[in-house]
Parts: sequence; C-alpha cells; structure tokens
Amino acid sequence: MKKINSTIILVRPQLSENIGMTARAMDNFGFSKLSIVSPRDGWPSKKAERSAKNANKIINKAKIYDSLDDAISKHDLVIATSNRKRFLTKKTYNNFNILKNKIRNFKNTAILFGPENSGLSNQDIRLANFLFTIPTYKTNKSLNLSHAVSVMSYELFQANNISFK
Repeated sequence: MKKINSTIILVRPQLSENIGMTARAMDNFGFSKLSIVSPRDGWPSKKAERSAKNANKIINKAKIYDSLDDAISKHDLVIATSNRKRFLTKKTYNNFNILKNKIRNFKNTAILFGPENSGLSNQDIRLANFLFTIPTYKTNKSLNLSHAVSVMSYELFQANNISFK
C-alpha cells in the first residue's frame, strides 16, 4: 500500500515556537515536508530552531511562501483543518479512516493548519478540496497548533505502519 507523505502547511503562524514544535511533532512520526505561509515572526527563526529540538532538519528545509495559492500550487489534494463551525458548502470529515483512504488516492497531498488565534479563514478553506475536523470533547474544541499537527501526524503514521497479512 502507498505510503502517506503529506506536506504540512502552516498558514500565517504567529509564534515561532509553534513552528518549531510542529517540526518536532512531524519528525516524531516520520514526516518531513513543511511549508510556511507568511510567518508573523519572520524567517528564519532561532526560536523555531530551539523549540524544534532534534528536528532542525525540517526547519532548515521548510519552504516559505507569501501566499497560500503558491504553497498549494503543486498539490493535487489539499485538506483544510478546523474545529470552528463554518457556514460553507465544503465537504467535512472527522473520521481518520476516511481521511487515510482519501489521501492514498493522490500523489502530492497537503494538510493546512491556520494561525493560532483564529484558524484558517473561509478564503483559505475555499482553496481546499475538503475540510477535516479532529474529533474533540464538546467543551473545548480548540487545539494548540503543534498538538493538532501531532494528532494528524500520528494517525497518518499509524496508517503507514499497518502490516497487512
């Protein structure tokens, strides 16, 4: 079965430390392709390098873009993530098995994560093929940026490491 190797795209991240912790989470689960759209704190960032710990190779190879359109231009499947209620006509999933099966059908996939204070904008989400929501308990749906990337990376790592008999 085809291995999942999605690009993680951080859209307008605000804190360099979250970029570093995102790289660390990606590295924990075998992912290495990081793109960053308009980081608020600028780039490169020593804070991101320090918080990445041993994942500096991901930080150093991160691709920086001025626009989301440019960042997703080479991807044939783009998945937006959000837990905010949206009033868009965009197909939404919250089942990781469905997500994994959809990703396997494409060559170059990207998963979008929005800024820490507001998440992806409706315009960002319109550029995606569909929206994915990480299931959470009803009283607190907001995840820290690096935690959301950790959950997604873990689930995809699991899919890559299933042995079929």
